[in-house]
Amino acid sequence: MFWTLLAGALVASAFVRFSGISWGLRHPVHRDEQDFVTRVVAMVLAGDFDHRWYQYPGLFLYMLGAGVAALGPERAAGPDAYWISRAIVASFGVLNTGLLFVVGNRLIGVWGGFAAALLLGLSPIDVDAFHQVRADVVVQTLGILMIPAFRRLGPDLRGDRRMGVLIGLATAVKFTGLLLVPSYLYARFLAGARWFQGYVIAGALTIVITLACTPYAIIHFNRYFSPTEYNGVLGGPSTYYQDASHFGEHVTFFLTNQHRSWGMLATLLFVVGLGLCLRESWRAWSPPLVHLGTTVVAMSAAAMIFPRHMAPAMGVVYLMAAAPLQRVFGWNRLAAVLLTVAAVAPSARTSYAEVTWFVGPRAEDKALDWIQTNVPQGARILETRPGTTIGGHPGAMIGIDTRRYELLFLRTDVDRVGPRLGLLAPHMDLVVTDTENRRWMGGLTTVYEATGPHGSVVIKLQRPIEEPARTFTRGDLASARLSASENLPDLERLRDGDASTAWSTAGPMVGTEWLELTFDTPRNVASVEVVLNAPPLRHAPELQVLTSVDGKTFEAVRTVEARAPVGEQPAAGRRMSQEVVLEPRLVRGVRVAQLGRRQEPWRVAELIVYEQRPPS
Repeated sequence: MFWTLLAGALVASAFVRFSGISWGLRHPVHRDEQDFVTRVVAMVLAGDFDHRWYQYPGLFLYMLGAGVAALGPERAAGPDAYWISRAIVASFGVLNTGLLFVVGNRLIGVWGGFAAALLLGLSPIDVDAFHQVRADVVVQTLGILMIPAFRRLGPDLRGDRRMGVLIGLATAVKFTGLLLVPSYLYARFLAGARWFQGYVIAGALTIVITLACTPYAIIHFNRYFSPTEYNGVLGGPSTYYQDASHFGEHVTFFLTNQHRSWGMLATLLFVVGLGLCLRESWRAWSPPLVHLGTTVVAMSAAAMIFPRHMAPAMGVVYLMAAAPLQRVFGWNRLAAVLLTVAAVAPSARTSYAEVTWFVGPRAEDKALDWIQTNVPQGARILETRPGTTIGGHPGAMIGIDTRRYELLFLRTDVDRVGPRLGLLAPHMDLVVTDTENRRWMGGLTTVYEATGPHGSVVIKLQRPIEEPARTFTRGDLASARLSASENLPDLERLRDGDASTAWSTAGPMVGTEWLELTFDTPRNVASVEVVLNAPPLRHAPELQVLTSVDGKTFEAVRTVEARAPVGEQPAAGRRMSQEVVLEPRLVRGVRVAQLGRRQEPWRVAELIVYEQRPPS
């Protein structure tokens, strides 16, 4: 029975963890995954042991590096590096399922071990989090191994050495491994004799192992412990605790989140099992509960929390939930099977739904296929969906090729009311939206709806009802009067149609430069484009548009940038420029002011004004 149940738990765990691990690799992956994998690839290609991601110790990145190195240099530089890294994480998830089964079999019985392994193996929180590159899964491995290790603490100090190794390895993977320390101190104190010597031995091993697995903490000491660098121990993780934590709300979230994932029956089983286990031996079962409580308190004090933060400490929860099932198994095996199925069913159902989402086809894949087939090269595409950033919702971004298209971002969670989106959308060739209908979308028509794995519409691709080329026309500047903050003799270069010539300031930009157009008759100006003669050294000029109704008094107007960052433009096959869109209005004058300080002069090859055509 032991091997049959173990195999069943491992198969179930492997199915939900390995299915769809290549999800989203056509698109930009989340920043958290990039932070690990790009640095691991750099380490492997450089052939050194500098793990380069100094917010973390080195061991987890070395584990990933072993897999990435096996790919070879060519495959390591591509999406396969993410695939093999996710496969390593998934493998640890399956390993944890097996370990919990073995621990449960020893502590509560074979059926209890099986039930605990199923609860972990099919946990929706784990399935979701560990389809990405996350170090928490390895800390979870060591947290599970700590549960039986607590019981081996005694006067001979071998248990302390074992504890030092486990805590050291956990800390060498992620600094949250240190959250195991209070539970060890508590368990060692309960064990009695020679507790001080045990503390010294375990502490020394923890320090030595962590440093041995993170040699560049010493080699690059100043960078590793810099308080100002983001890529550093103090500059990164410490930011989690800089803002308000909402401690009470976070504690409530962690305490209730597992119930929402499990359902009522598994939660009740845990409550009953908690009482059974503590009555059986509170000394044996309370140390892992201290680890759980320490994790809740430490993580709740942070400004940002995620369900996966609890994963390393959850082994004891699964075991306690399984303890009553073992009791029922001793009375009536059929009843135990039925009760276990009912307890695991909500987690299994949710995890299966997550797997179908990972396996796809996902809405982002369908949208990308449609874009590549139907949108011509050089088109301007506007992404407006909330969370579509590298650090936003994992998997939300669409992998639009910026070498083929010009991609702009103005999300509805940033421009909530939509005034800037209302200005910008009519100038785009394609607008990516979610399924909500907003006022600024009135001039758009849907050309494609991308559905998710469950058939519901997730993404809409929309276009202006009137094509931008028909709505806006390039204004004739032949009769306009040109003026500038300096270099008046070269002003004609702004409208000579030759991009190789340019008007330029005499020195670096200081924030007082301007160009001005005055018209004989009012023009319905909708946007202004400043064509650049050369790419900026670092930052593009900072533009502000002012308009005048009478040609004399100028007022700043609300604008929005209508081009991608300058550095991304040439790859999409469009001229290098800055274009700002404004509310179309009849004006006699337009002034473009440059407000930034830059190292180079302001060089403008052409100054272009677009006017809105009158309705047909």
